[in-house]
Parts: sequence; C-alpha cells; structure tokens
Amino acid sequence: VSSTQITGTTPAASSPGAKDVVVTSSSQGSGTCSGCFGYVATDGQIAFTTYRDGSWEIFVMNADGSGQVNLTNNPGYDAFPVWSPDGSKIAFTRDSSTDYCNTHAHIYVMNADGSGVTQLTNGAANDIYPVWSPDSTKLAFDRQRDSDHKWELYVINADGSGQMNLSNSPADNFVHFTWSPDGTRIAFECHGEIYEEICLLNADGSGRLNLTNHPDPDLTPVWRPK
Repeated sequence: VSSTQITGTTPAASSPGAKDVVVTSSSQGSGTCSGCFGYVATDGQIAFTTYRDGSWEIFVMNADGSGQVNLTNNPGYDAFPVWSPDGSKIAFTRDSSTDYCNTHAHIYVMNADGSGVTQLTNGAANDIYPVWSPDSTKLAFDRQRDSDHKWELYVINADGSGQMNLSNSPADNFVHFTWSPDGTRIAFECHGEIYEEICLLNADGSGRLNLTNHPDPDLTPVWRPK
C-alpha cells in the first residue's frame, strides 16, 4: 500500500484490479480538499473529478499521474465517475446546466475513452452516485424526488431500460449502498425509528431486512469481496 499525492477533487475511481491505495488532495481557489482516497490499479487508469478547466469535468490518468485526459468536455457538472467491473465503461452523474440549483442531475454512461456518452435517466429528480453491479449489466443509484426531497434507491439496466425503485419508502434512504459480490443483493442505509440502520434487499427489491436494529446510527455498509 502506498500513500502518494497525485491529483483530483473528489475520491478517485480506479479501473478494475486495484492493488494500491493512494491519498489524493486538491485545491480550488483558496479551498483545499485533503485526505480524499482513490483505489489505484498499478497497471490501470484512474478516473477523477476536477475543476481545473472552470467547470467540473471527469479526467482519466495513468497510475503514475501521466496521460491526464479530459473525457467529458462539458460546460455543466460531471462528477462521481465509477468504472464498470469489466473496465470498458464509466458511469457518472451529469447536470448539463451551469445553474446547478435549478436543474437536475442524471446518470450517464460513456466508453472508457470518453466516446459514446449515453444518458440513462431523466425527469424531475436528481439522480446521483451510480454503482455498477458486479457483472456490469446494471447500475444502482440514488434519486432525490422534487416532491418531498426524499432519497430512494433505484436500479437500472446499463442500457437505460428496466428502471426500478427498490426502496419504495416514505422515509429517507441514504446515499451509501453496496452490491453483494454475486450481484444478487444490495446492502444500504435505511431510516429506522430514530437513526440510520443497515438494511438488505434482493436486487429485484424483494426481501427487505433491517440487519442492525440498533438505537445508534449505523452507516456506510461495504460488502467483503470473495
């Protein structure tokens, strides 16, 4: 494990086969974000978000910091890149407007070289934080509705079909969730009687369980790899 400053503005996303952990830091004007973590494949690429061109863009670079390339070249907001497990595509969040307060962000997918940008979601909601299923066929993401500003957990096929609300809860369902290694289940933060709990459901939305049932907050579930 190495601790090396490279670049970036948000936690970086690595191509599959990560071997090292890199601590990144960034600055925008006089502000600084330090202690952001990215998982780096020594023989792969790192996708990251940066404000260096005057708007939020998604770049990729080699694991030694060379070969930095802007993939999005969009005047709006592009962020939260995540590699598909097979390394062929990057999912991300885009708000095409520069007026971030009055528009909506949606889930997009592009090829690893920035080509083939495809919008997967649309409508009057904010869709953020895409996470690939282990077989690269689906994406889970968070949706914040305009009507009540609550967050729900959704899943969609990688081609934009089959969108489904998995949580279907009047309470908040928070932004942290994780696929099981076999892709059959999703663990996520759910809202208990007072604080957050860790819940589990099947990838089709059935079989919801509250795993923790504890009076204190339980957060950020992460599946252990096989």
